Amino acid sequence: MRYITIEGGTPLRGEVAVQGAKNSVLPILAATLLSGDVCRIEGCPHLSDVDSAADILRYLGCAVQWDGDDLLVDSTTLTRCDIPQTLMRRMRSSVIFLGAILARCGWAELSYPGGCELGPRPIDLHLAALRALGADIDDAGGTLRCRARRLTGCQIVLATPSVGATENAMLAACGAEGETVICNAAREPEIADLQDFLCAMGADVRGAGGSVITVSPKRPLHGCVHRVIPDRIVAATYLCAAAAAGGEVTLRNTEHRHLAAVTTVLDQAGCGVRCGLVFGNLLGEFLGFGNQLGLFVGRSRGDLLADFLLLRTGSLEFLQRGTTNLVGAQHLVDQFDRFATLALGFLNNVSMFTNELDIKHAS
Repeated sequence: MRYITIEGGTPLRGEVAVQGAKNSVLPILAATLLSGDVCRIEGCPHLSDVDSAADILRYLGCAVQWDGDDLLVDSTTLTRCDIPQTLMRRMRSSVIFLGAILARCGWAELSYPGGCELGPRPIDLHLAALRALGADIDDAGGTLRCRARRLTGCQIVLATPSVGATENAMLAACGAEGETVICNAAREPEIADLQDFLCAMGADVRGAGGSVITVSPKRPLHGCVHRVIPDRIVAATYLCAAAAAGGEVTLRNTEHRHLAAVTTVLDQAGCGVRCGLVFGNLLGEFLGFGNQLGLFVGRSRGDLLADFLLLRTGSLEFLQRGTTNLVGAQHLVDQFDRFATLALGFLNNVSMFTNELDIKHAS
């Protein structure tokens, strides 16, 4: 097992550029299949999941190559509509290719996607959305066999605001006849970034960032150039690490509006945060929490749970004893149990009550 050893006790100081958002670039790479043309994705992070997505595109017949930090995808030569298990298992988000392939080819055959260290990620909402658009899906034997002679726009009501299901529905709806309205859609910034990319290719998609997204009837798409938004989770991790260790950091290539949940907590904790046009600046040493600080997690903030916990459980040199209360965390209890087992063994009391997590430091 690979691991990283960290010796703490030293305030963090310096400047770092935040990479492009992995959770944004993966659905965008899948969306390039819809163009049948050349797309340049600027600011792509060099990550294993991105390499896996590029390998899937190559297997499907696309030409993919790096140009510095940009990824060029030519989907003119799409020759296949199936993805083998060896590629699907390499990343859990590989199911995002399903909606795009179905919209472009009318059929798709995929195995179930790979696992995730946080646990299983069901795709039932993805399949329900595609079935609503008219896809016939047979999932017997661990293989997804999808057919759709014609996708038809409709109203899709997601049982929960799943990011992946929202993205798959948006991609498939771009190939549907008639208007599609996605209700209870996920509202993360990555959804808005996918909408911007689809619109840059010529699609008519509106409403991302809110709970209702509208995709207008099928229209011809083309290649485009698009820059991926900065990774808010990476930025939040840097900010919370600096807050826990003390010091001063400057983050370049950030979008402060995507970090409001974190910067609000940092401000409450006594940190100085200054936002410029292109970066957030964390100033001064971490002053410590009071006896209890409530952090509202909410259903759309689960991806920042680890950062909130890092902030609260950092170096005791900068933290007062006390309790942190994570409000709205009922849906995160399974993930938190696994995370706590792996990383938070030094806590003497972690408990779950209704929808709140109480974390107490050892005295």
